[in-house]
Formats: sequence, C-alpha cells, structure tokens
Amino acid sequence: MKTTNRRTQTAEQLQAAWLEQKRTLARLRLERGMGQLAKPHEIRVARREVARILTLLSERHHLPEHTS
Repeated sequence: MKTTNRRTQTAEQLQAAWLEQKRTLARLRLERGMGQLAKPHEIRVARREVARILTLLSERHHLPEHTS
C-alpha cells in the first residue's frame, strides 16, 4: 500500500498493518532458511513496509494535537 493511502488510516489500523507485515517478514525469513523462498526481494519489500508504518506511527506520536 502506498504511504499516501496509509496516512489516512487510524493508529489502530496502522498497528494492525504493522503486525501483519511483521508476520509476513517472519514467514519469508523462515522460507529463506528452508531454501523455499522463490522471490528473495520480498524480504526487502516487507522490511521497508514495516519501516514506513513505524515512521507514520512515530510521526503521529510526536506531532502535537491540533486544538481548535
């Protein structure tokens, strides 16, 4: 999913996506260890997606709330 689409998600949705990506990354690493990974680049893609999600969560945590 693109970062612009992720920005519209709530913190709970981002945390769920983060957990799902961590599970995917663990599965890919297991497959690589067993020699069954057909597309090794998927590990890099999953790692970067985890980083993007964590960046968005961190940004939301550090930004002050807008009070109107």
